[in-house]
Amino acid sequence: MSDTARTTASGRTSDRTSGRASTTAPPTSRTVTGGAVRWIVGACVMWALVSAGIVARTAANVEYALAAHEGRALVAREGRALVARADSVAPSTSARSRRVIASAPLPEAHAALSRFLGRPARPLDAQDRALVHAAWWRRAVSLPIKDRDEWEIIGAVALEASPWRPLGLPLALVAVAALLAIGLARRAVSRAAGDRAVSPALALAPPLSVLATCSLGLVLLVRGSVERAQALLPPATAIA
Repeated sequence: MSDTARTTASGRTSDRTSGRASTTAPPTSRTVTGGAVRWIVGACVMWALVSAGIVARTAANVEYALAAHEGRALVAREGRALVARADSVAPSTSARSRRVIASAPLPEAHAALSRFLGRPARPLDAQDRALVHAAWWRRAVSLPIKDRDEWEIIGAVALEASPWRPLGLPLALVAVAALLAIGLARRAVSRAAGDRAVSPALALAPPLSVLATCSLGLVLLVRGSVERAQALLPPATAIA
């Protein structure tokens, strides 16, 4: 074989070797990119779960406080007439925004509340305060009714609470923001992996701004609901 043929063969061999090296590089890059995408997706999902949990907890506390306030007003307005009723479910009126499950003496009220929950309810005379009852997705708030001397608990009022009702818009906002942030983050990671001149911090700015904007919107929604509830609730009594 001549020197020219050897040179040509060695050049082809080196080209094949370099070609193999170039084809083996992208899988490593794809592995790194896939790991970054999985981490970003996990971070967005965690953000969505934490945000939804905070919003749901705040909405539940607001709903329970409003239900307890409405129950106190019902007890104060009807007083002992609630205990004297034979029926265990009070008729609904336009002044009430929540369904009254029970307004009766303790046995009847406990039975009506247990039927609503689908399981035995907590004792209604165990504590002299508003109680929150939960069973799966059902929630209720009960308040005690005392005798004429305000000494013994002789009855109870129970109202249905709906802490899930105001969660439609916030949860939809969280879901849309999380999906949009994941899409932008995947695009940013792919762009940064293909072009080393692109800064990862600048590439991740759009998805981070989406999450920050959604967080601000959630804060405004939660603050608005709390302020509306505070306008309906009586002012707190200072304890010396």
